[in-house]
Amino acid sequence: MSHELGALDAFCSFPEEAVAALSGLAVPKDLEAGDVLFREGDPGDVIYAVVSGEIEIRKGGRTLARLHVGRTVGEMALLEEETRSADAVATEATRLQAFDSQAFNAFLLAHPECGAHFFYETGREMSRRLRRTSEYLMTVFEIGRIVAAGHAVGELAHRIVERLLHDVEEAASGRALLQHPLAEDLEEIFRAGASKLDGEGLLAVAERHAGEPGFHDVAAGCAILGATVSNERGEVMGYLFLEKADDEEPFTVDQEIVLEAVAHQTEQGILAAWTREEQAARERLERHRQQGY
Repeated sequence: MSHELGALDAFCSFPEEAVAALSGLAVPKDLEAGDVLFREGDPGDVIYAVVSGEIEIRKGGRTLARLHVGRTVGEMALLEEETRSADAVATEATRLQAFDSQAFNAFLLAHPECGAHFFYETGREMSRRLRRTSEYLMTVFEIGRIVAAGHAVGELAHRIVERLLHDVEEAASGRALLQHPLAEDLEEIFRAGASKLDGEGLLAVAERHAGEPGFHDVAAGCAILGATVSNERGEVMGYLFLEKADDEEPFTVDQEIVLEAVAHQTEQGILAAWTREEQAARERLERHRQQGY
């Protein structure tokens, strides 16, 4: 087990004897996809290290982060005696090593060189998470303002895609494909930036990832990031896409989380826009009826 722990980013700089001592405190924990590691409000008395798989951090039904091999989960348990501030759920088969927070703190006190490195790296990671969260919140806030402005569907799609291109600097183009409630086919409502992928190619990407809230793909030599726009019944209303230019390096997990959040907001804006259009159409028909048309 010491070899397993020593290979993780969180502990790779620890001396071998310290890793051996730490391995004596570790308790393996295996989760399947969908298993809950902890929920918001649970006691924060255990810290976990991800050995394989992925843990997703969720709050209020939205994804905040995805933590992969080498990352620690629940490290705030070492810094404060508070309950968990979010849910942690395995997205796939995941193996972790669990440490009682008091025992882990005692280990760090006994190995101050390890404690200094661990808290330094933990501080850096928290700073990165805070910065990403700030960027996420700014995008979500600005998209919320766009949605609340009451634009028609075409203008709404235009403004949302343009905002995404502003906030996701790696993206060279953005597109919105939507389906009106009375239509059967998806229609490209708006496109910004140069794209090598035609409409059929984009639909093929969407079909490959049917049912996924967010997804990565590569087509025409370019990395693509997509998110599904669905209504509250889970019915697909459309897709948002971002595309790189001549670059197959995937978008980041954080960018995927942002796009999924924007897709959720887009759904609310589209439904409101279509409701306004339907109401306006009914009012026109009623005026025509009264005028004898």
